[in-house]
Amino acid sequence: MVYLIREQGRLRIETGLHLFGLFSLDLWRQPLWNLQESTYGQDGNSYTVFACMKPVH
Repeated sequence: MVYLIREQGRLRIETGLHLFGLFSLDLWRQPLWNLQESTYGQDGNSYTVFACMKPVH
């Protein structure tokens, strides 16, 4: 996972790796806003990729 976080005009990048999923894909989709979803393939494996934005409050 790659998180691009903008705080007070500065960009911070955080990353994470999860090998096992605790939640279903449907549960992941629910809170995501402006969701773009695709699949990514590498070395014979297929991965779901999300791109989304958090609403500004």
